[in-house]
Amino acid sequence: MGRAWVLAVAAAAAGCGSGAGPATVTGTVRYQGEPVPGGAITFRGPDGASMRGPIRSDGTYRLTDVPPGALAVAVDPTPPRRLRGSAGVKSVTVPVKYLAPETSGLMVTVRPGRNRDVDVDLH
Repeated sequence: MGRAWVLAVAAAAAGCGSGAGPATVTGTVRYQGEPVPGGAITFRGPDGASMRGPIRSDGTYRLTDVPPGALAVAVDPTPPRRLRGSAGVKSVTVPVKYLAPETSGLMVTVRPGRNRDVDVDLH
């Protein structure tokens, strides 16, 4: 019985990775020091799973249910289709490398729970 219990605990630990649940990540996206006034931010994990969320007009973002760990980042500053051409809606052009997680060179490390001020700076 003791041996079975040890095996069960070892199997559970191996299947849980860090044992941590999903995280919430907030921060600001900036290009050349200025907030990116809209678009979307994408986090991609090593398993290829992606989480995408909006960038608000002040450059801030909030993603929930993000798995902890090292994640690649992409930023698409294109305003949503419904806002394109609207008066007062700014857009920013960033280098094309930032549009895909595999080319951006941007990484974040997410801890379990709340992650505040996970800022993304594009140069």
